[in-house]
Amino acid sequence: MRGGGGRGRDPIGAIVIGGGLSLAGEDLLTPLRERLSARLAFRGAPELAVSRLGGEAGLLGAGLLGWRQAR
Repeated sequence: MRGGGGRGRDPIGAIVIGGGLSLAGEDLLTPLRERLSARLAFRGAPELAVSRLGGEAGLLGAGLLGWRQAR
Protein backbone atom coordinates (compact mmCIF):
# COMPACT_ATOMS: atom_id res chain seq x y z
CA MET A 1 0.00 0.00 0.00
CA ARG A 2 1.20 3.45 -0.83
CA GLY A 3 -0.31 6.37 0.95
CA GLY A 4 -0.60 10.03 0.22
CA GLY A 5 -3.66 11.69 1.51
CA GLY A 6 -3.03 14.90 -0.39
CA ARG A 7 -4.15 16.05 -3.79
CA GLY A 8 -2.15 14.73 -6.69
CA ARG A 9 -0.80 11.79 -4.72
CA ASP A 10 -1.58 8.10 -4.80
CA PRO A 11 -4.94 7.34 -3.19
CA ILE A 12 -4.99 5.60 0.15
CA GLY A 13 -5.75 1.90 -0.30
CA ALA A 14 -6.38 0.98 3.33
CA ILE A 15 -6.71 2.47 6.79
CA VAL A 16 -5.60 0.25 9.66
CA ILE A 17 -7.02 1.01 13.11
CA GLY A 18 -4.71 0.01 15.95
CA GLY A 19 -4.23 0.54 19.65
CA GLY A 20 -7.16 0.87 21.99
CA LEU A 21 -9.51 1.90 19.16
CA SER A 22 -9.03 -1.48 17.54
CA LEU A 23 -10.73 -3.13 20.50
CA ALA A 24 -14.04 -1.60 19.37
CA GLY A 25 -13.96 -3.80 16.27
CA GLU A 26 -17.06 -3.65 14.06
CA ASP A 27 -18.78 -1.28 16.52
CA LEU A 28 -16.34 1.33 15.22
CA LEU A 29 -15.67 0.06 11.69
CA THR A 30 -19.28 -0.23 10.50
CA PRO A 31 -20.28 3.41 11.10
CA LEU A 32 -16.84 4.59 9.98
CA ARG A 33 -17.23 2.75 6.66
CA GLU A 34 -20.64 4.36 6.19
CA ARG A 35 -19.31 7.86 6.90
CA LEU A 36 -16.30 7.40 4.62
CA SER A 37 -18.48 6.15 1.78
CA ALA A 38 -20.81 9.13 2.15
CA ARG A 39 -17.96 11.65 2.23
CA LEU A 40 -15.93 10.07 -0.56
CA ALA A 41 -18.70 9.78 -3.12
CA PHE A 42 -16.26 10.80 -5.88
CA ARG A 43 -14.17 7.65 -5.35
CA GLY A 44 -14.33 4.40 -3.47
CA ALA A 45 -13.63 4.51 0.23
CA PRO A 46 -10.39 2.83 1.35
CA GLU A 47 -10.53 -0.56 3.03
CA LEU A 48 -10.79 -0.41 6.82
CA ALA A 49 -9.07 -3.05 8.92
CA VAL A 50 -8.21 -3.70 12.55
CA SER A 51 -4.54 -4.18 13.35
CA ARG A 52 -3.56 -7.71 14.29
CA LEU A 53 -1.55 -6.16 17.13
CA GLY A 54 -4.75 -4.87 18.74
CA GLY A 55 -4.34 -2.83 21.90
CA GLU A 56 -0.63 -3.57 22.01
CA ALA A 57 0.18 -1.64 18.80
CA GLY A 58 1.25 1.57 20.52
CA LEU A 59 3.30 -0.25 23.13
CA LEU A 60 5.09 -2.34 20.51
CA GLY A 61 5.70 0.69 18.30
CA ALA A 62 7.20 2.64 21.20
CA GLY A 63 9.39 -0.34 22.14
CA LEU A 64 10.62 -0.69 18.56
CA LEU A 65 11.39 3.02 18.35
CA GLY A 66 13.34 2.87 21.63
CA TRP A 67 15.24 -0.21 20.47
CA ARG A 68 16.20 1.51 17.20
CA GLN A 69 17.36 4.62 19.03
CA ALA A 70 19.50 2.56 21.42
CA ARG A 71 21.32 0.70 18.65
